[in-house]
Amino acid sequence: MASFPESGIIHRVMSENTLTIREVGPGDCPAWGALWDGYNRFYGREGPTALPADITALTWARFLDLGATRVYWQTHETNATAMRLYDRVAERTGFVIYRKLV
Repeated sequence: MASFPESGIIHRVMSENTLTIREVGPGDCPAWGALWDGYNRFYGREGPTALPADITALTWARFLDLGATRVYWQTHETNATAMRLYDRVAERTGFVIYRKLV
């Protein structure tokens, strides 16, 4: 397993069998935006159901907040490919989310 910094967000750059790990910077926003858009499309958030632009901007700003000591996320239980990656780079907390419309 790779070693990651205790704080800050990392950005991985892969090219020609080389992996570089570094802190994310403001110039990484376009590449992150493409990943973010794909993530949202996967979960059906595009067009009329797309997240507002201010949510996207706030999410990106959180990556640049060097005072952050952790990051967390959710994924669907059927997203086995992503979960294999997440299990390698993060701790599975055991929390289960329930929702009831009222």
